[in-house]
Amino acid sequence: MQLRQLRYFLAVVEHGSFSAAAAELGRTQQALSKAIHTLEETAGVRLLDRNPRTATPTLFGEMLIAHARNIELELRGFRERVAEMLGVSEGNVIVGASATAAGLLVADAIELLHERQSQIRLSVMTGIYQDLVPALLRGELDICVSVETVDANLQDVVREVLCYEEFRVIAGANHPLARLAEVGHAELLEHPWILGRRLGAVEEALDASFEDLDLRRPVASIETNSTEFLRSMLLKGRHLCVLPADLFAAERQHGTLVALNTRHFKWSASISLYYRRGTAPGAAAVAVIDALHAAARRYEHARDTSIDTSFASGIVTRAQVYPEV
Repeated sequence: MQLRQLRYFLAVVEHGSFSAAAAELGRTQQALSKAIHTLEETAGVRLLDRNPRTATPTLFGEMLIAHARNIELELRGFRERVAEMLGVSEGNVIVGASATAAGLLVADAIELLHERQSQIRLSVMTGIYQDLVPALLRGELDICVSVETVDANLQDVVREVLCYEEFRVIAGANHPLARLAEVGHAELLEHPWILGRRLGAVEEALDASFEDLDLRRPVASIETNSTEFLRSMLLKGRHLCVLPADLFAAERQHGTLVALNTRHFKWSASISLYYRRGTAPGAAAVAVIDALHAAARRYEHARDTSIDTSFASGIVTRAQVYPEV
């Protein structure tokens, strides 16, 4: 059964005819008749007695009326509750965010809340997935937004995918490899690398990628969890790093950092929203979650309408393996 079918059924019962119900709903009589016929097939019984001018409920129709009205009331209550929560303009929310999520989604979500004249006070705490989810479970965060970088037991956490981000090998614009049309594995091994700390499954993914060609994976000469330090080092032009493609979107747009066209070195991972299972987020947190969903839709739309020709070749695989720094 579909909600639309139940609404049509209740409208016909209330107005006493298909023609009056159709006029009230702004639908054709044929559309109502077809929907209710499908409803009767699903229920397995006839719900309305029809004649050229009127339609009246059968015994089974009378039985359905009460259930349909209860469903309609519950749905209306849900809508009112959602509207009430989204309309909240005050409250405190602590958000945990990984580096990419903070720059791509959280900042835009805060801007959307400002446009809605919200006075919600936000504390944004940055970190990596392995730290954010435990902090969420300890109650130190209300929600968190992050790339899921390792397999984890999410039994006590609800996860909602907001969007996807691609991971690329990033270098400074003056790096020797930045001028090549395509970069191979062997060439990647000729230059120093920077990697984030606590990489989790990233080492397995790097190993597998190079082992397929009987090559050793690059050993990082520098490890860091600082995005500012990483940006500075990449701009100097000696090092390479695997990063979310849009983590340094401004630098890529200005041409100071580039995503190398590296075949077999393009991955995609979800940026997801997390909150504790069994404890409904407060009204202010729900308003922030709605803004995050809206920001994710904006981001996906902007990326879909902006073609990056450097993504034209190579293989893209969807794998949640690369953490952020």
